[in-house]
This record gives sequence, structure tokens and C-alpha cells, in this order.
Amino acid sequence: MKRLLRSLVAVLLSAAILAYCGGGGGGGTTVQNGTAPTSYTVHGQVATLAFEDEFNNGSLDTTKWTVISRHGEYSQNETECNVPGAVSVDANGYLTITTSAQSTTCGDFHPDGSVWRTPSSWPYRTGDIQWKSYNVVYPPGGTVTVEVRAQFPSVNTRTWPAIWMLGSNCQATNPLTGESGVGNCPLLGSSGYTEIDMVECYGSSGWCQFHVANPSFGIGGGCDATWTVDTNWHVFKTVWASSSIQQYMDGNLITTCNQSMSSHMFLMVQTQTGGVGGTPNNSYLPTNLNVDYIRVNTGQSGPINGSISCTSPVNSGNTSTCTISPNSGYGIGYVSSTCGGSLSGNVFTTGAVTSNCTVSTTFY
Repeated sequence: MKRLLRSLVAVLLSAAILAYCGGGGGGGTTVQNGTAPTSYTVHGQVATLAFEDEFNNGSLDTTKWTVISRHGEYSQNETECNVPGAVSVDANGYLTITTSAQSTTCGDFHPDGSVWRTPSSWPYRTGDIQWKSYNVVYPPGGTVTVEVRAQFPSVNTRTWPAIWMLGSNCQATNPLTGESGVGNCPLLGSSGYTEIDMVECYGSSGWCQFHVANPSFGIGGGCDATWTVDTNWHVFKTVWASSSIQQYMDGNLITTCNQSMSSHMFLMVQTQTGGVGGTPNNSYLPTNLNVDYIRVNTGQSGPINGSISCTSPVNSGNTSTCTISPNSGYGIGYVSSTCGGSLSGNVFTTGAVTSNCTVSTTFY
């Protein structure tokens, strides 16, 4: 009898739990393992298009870019000469940096312009450009987003292509020498040195990496990540705020680095050889690093010639809709999202949200 009562109590208890959790076709949300569905924040921000180059002029805009003409970084055992002839912009609107197995003579320079290392012959010829005078940092309470659509060389080339940012205290010395600890450029690992390697590819394990130095590398905790990048076109996006740097590829979050970095930084696009990249596979050379566009948005909440409002929070895997409302006399400009999506009229619908997401818009 006691055994029967215990069985009856168990059945009744199970039924009660099932009913409470929305089971049995009752139409409620099923709670599994006592946890509710994960939800994420979708934040809409009005952004300012601070820098843009679509490379549509048929040649590199030298008011925006400095073309590097020197050897690579000697302290990293690099084996390339950076030459202007390896940098081109074609009629289709693509920036191309070509790396070839071609003996070239180069050296580098002191900050005063005098010769540092005497020019000598090196086995590889490649290109390197940097922002000429522009540099950027996030605005108070906001973010800066650097977006680049690029096509990287194959892992089989064993080259060392990179799109990265360095502290602006190195912006004047970098065209002369790749070394840190020169002029106003702090030594890597010393106070004031900052670096964000947005996409840097070398080696065969994962091929491409994201790294942050503040002031040293090896921070961990999301500040070092590796992922696979093939030879197709991809959109790489770096979202930098007061306490974090997030790296995305094609709208998918790769990693989040929780670091506070408040110094201005400048952008470089280059391909290196040697060093951690090893010896290139000459049978795959020449090879190209191609860039379609580079855009920089700085954004913060608030009505700046308009407003944006997104449904938030949303459950993981769902989408959010953002209503974009230009002020009178203005139109919707460029819309960017860390979780993908598309614009129809004045409504932007995100892709599936699987992490906190920011949707930025500009007005014109």
C-alpha cells in the first residue's frame, strides 16, 4: 500500500511539474534544466562615417595613405622589401598588395631620415600602406567600428598578410622603420604601447589570428584568438569601446577582448614575409592581398540628424527590427550591424542574434 501511495504521489508530482513548465501541449515556454532561453541586447546607435575609402579612383589616394618604402621589421627577422610598385588600385575598385619572390634592395631609416641599416638585397618584394595623418579612438560612451572587406592569400603561400592598428605615437616613425622603441614610438611591452591585430595570418594552425598588445601580447581572455580564413571575400569588423574590443567576420563574433585602451590608433594594410610566417612557398607566388573598401564609423546613442530604435532584448537565434528615423531634410546613409541583416525602407532587420549586437546608421 505504501509503495502504491509513493507511486501515486510521484505521478501527481510529475504532472504538476510538467504543467508548471508548459509541457503537455499547453502552449507555454518549455524550461529545460531550470533555465530560461538566453537573450541578448540589440543596441542601435547613430554613427558618424569618420573615414571611408572605396578605392574607386583608379589609383591610391595619397591624401589618405602613406605608401611604405623600406625593409620590414628587422627585430622580427622579416625578409621583405616594401616597395610602392607592389601597391596598386585597379579599375574595378580594388586595392591590391602583391607579394613576389623577387630580389630587391632596401634598408630603413632613423627618425631624422638618415640611413639606419644600409640597404642590402632581400629575397621578397611586397607592399605596405598606413593612414597618412588620420587616427581614431572611440567617442565618450560610444564605439569606433573599423570595417574592411578583404580577400586574403591562401595559407599555402606561407606569407604574412595583416590588417592591423598601432598606437598613433608610432605613426610618424613607421614609414621610416618598422622597429618600436624609436623616437616617440614606445618599445613593445613598455608603457604607452598599444596594438590591435584585427586580422593577421601566418603559420598553418588556423591561419589567421586576432591579438591585442596593451602593452604586451599574451593577455589571454579573448585577446588572443585563431580562426580559419579561406581565399574568398570576407567582411572583417572590429568594434572598439572603452572596455572591450570585439572582432567579427561576416557578422559572426570571433572573440571579445576585455581591455581598456584609450589611445588613438592608425591602420595599416600589408603583407610581410619571414619571421613567424616562415619561408614563403615560392610556387604559390606571386600572391595578392585584396581590399574592396575600408570604413570607419564612430557612434554613440543620441539623435544626430535622426534616431534608431531596435527591439531588445531578443532570444538567442531570433532577429531584431530597428526603425531608423531621419530628421526632416536628412536621409538614411550607411547602415552597419555586428549581427548582419538587411535594410528595407527605414526598417533594418538583423540576422540571427547569438550575442549582443550593435546596429549603426549614418544620416546625410
